[in-house]
Amino acid sequence: QLTVLDCTSGRQGLTLHDLASVYMHIGLFAADHRYSAALIREVQRRFLHAFDQTLDASRPALRVALLVNVINHYAVLAAQRTSSVAALSDWRVMRRHRSWLRRLERGPQGVGEAQ
Repeated sequence: QLTVLDCTSGRQGLTLHDLASVYMHIGLFAADHRYSAALIREVQRRFLHAFDQTLDASRPALRVALLVNVINHYAVLAAQRTSSVAALSDWRVMRRHRSWLRRLERGPQGVGEAQ
């Protein structure tokens, strides 16, 4: 199966927002113990380079877009009512987002890593 993401039709800011959203969701696989964090970081890096060879997670505009996506995703998870099984999964993702936001608060080092 082939999935094509068309991120070129919008303005640059919108493109980075869409890329950051997919990047963030790829990073959530790092919480699954079947995948190593190193593997997820490599998938994220390759995802960005497939779009633009010069793009990496340290680019300020991408980091801002990633921050917006993390906050929005956290807010959606916090507001929704789900079953107890889904709530546990959501709690784990929210904990991961909080950890990432704390790293951001301490400084830019490591923020681009698997979210």
